[in-house]
Amino acid sequence: MTKIIIYGAGNIYMSMRKQLNNNYRILAFIEDNPARIGSYIDGYKIISFNDITSFDYDLVFNATSQYENIKKKLINVGIEENKIKNLLDYDKTISNENGSEILLNYENIKISCMSFFDRCAINEVFEEGIYKFQHFKNKIIIVDIGMHIGSASLFFANMPNVQKIYAYEPFNNTYKKALYNFDLNPELKNKIIPNNYGLGDISKELTLEYSQKFSSSMSTIEEKNFDFKNKHINDDNFMKTNIKIKDIANELNELTKNDDDFKNCGIIIKIDCEGYEKKIFNRLNDSKLLEKIDGFIVETHSTDDSNFITKILNDNKFICFNTGMKNYNCGMLYAANTAIYSY
Repeated sequence: MTKIIIYGAGNIYMSMRKQLNNNYRILAFIEDNPARIGSYIDGYKIISFNDITSFDYDLVFNATSQYENIKKKLINVGIEENKIKNLLDYDKTISNENGSEILLNYENIKISCMSFFDRCAINEVFEEGIYKFQHFKNKIIIVDIGMHIGSASLFFANMPNVQKIYAYEPFNNTYKKALYNFDLNPELKNKIIPNNYGLGDISKELTLEYSQKFSSSMSTIEEKNFDFKNKHINDDNFMKTNIKIKDIANELNELTKNDDDFKNCGIIIKIDCEGYEKKIFNRLNDSKLLEKIDGFIVETHSTDDSNFITKILNDNKFICFNTGMKNYNCGMLYAANTAIYSY
C-alpha cells in the first residue's frame, strides 16, 4: 500500500478521510504551526517539515487550497517534486475546472454539488454529523445563521420535531444555490424560510469580496474578508458584492412577536458565520435574549472566541459541550439552557 504524508488536516482532508484511509497508508501529517507539532489527528502524529526525512514515504499530499505555495515549501526542505501531489486532483467525483454538477443523496435529501468545497461543507453536515442533537425532544424552530448552500437547513427540516427553519445567507450567489437545493427537496422546502441577508450585532450594508469557489469561507467581517482575498490572491474568481446584515436582536424580537408557533416551540440557533459569532453573542447577551433560547449549535473559529462564548452561556445558565478545535481553525460548541431543560 502506498505510504503517504499529508500536509493539512482541514476540510479537504476530512472530506476525503475515508477514501484516503481505504487506499493509502497514512504515516503522519505535516504542520508548520509549532503549537500543533507533536499532537495527533485521527491517531496520526503531526510533524514539522524537518521531521519528514525520518519517514520512509512514497508521496506527500497537499490537503490545502494553497498547492503552489505548499509545493515550494516542500521542495525547499528537500522533498522531490515528483513525490508531491495535490489531494484535490485525486477527487474524481467533482470537476473544479468545468463546474459540472453532481447530485448527492443523503437520507433521501438531494444536494447539488458544484465544487470540491461545496462537498466539504455538505460532508460536515451529513457525514461528520456536526449538527445532530439529542436533548431537545419537543417541537423546535431552528434559526440557521450562515445558511450557505442550505445543507444544514435541509438536515434540520428532515427531523420530524423541527417545525420550521428561519435561514439567513447574506451572499446572493450562495443564497441562490441554497434555493436550488431547496427546490430539489419539495417535501422539505415548505419548512424553510430563507432570507437573503445575514444576522449580526448591528444592521448595516457592506461591499465585500466574494468567491464562488470558496463560498463556504466567506466572512462578513471586513478585515477577515480582505485577508482571505489576499491569501488567495492567485485565484481570479473574486468579485465585489453587496450584502446586508440585520440586527439579530431586532430580528428575533420580530419573529417571536409575529409567528405564533414560537409560543409552542423551543428555539435552537445554529451559527456558522466565519468569525462573526463573538459579536452575535455579545448582542444576544446585551439584549437579554439568551433566556428565550433553548439551545445553540455553533461553529467557532478560534479558541479565544470559543472560551468567550462559553463564558457568556455559562453565566446565563447554559450547559456547554465544546469539542475544541476540530481542524486548523474550527471547533463545535453545543449548549442547552438549563433554566428550560433539566439534566
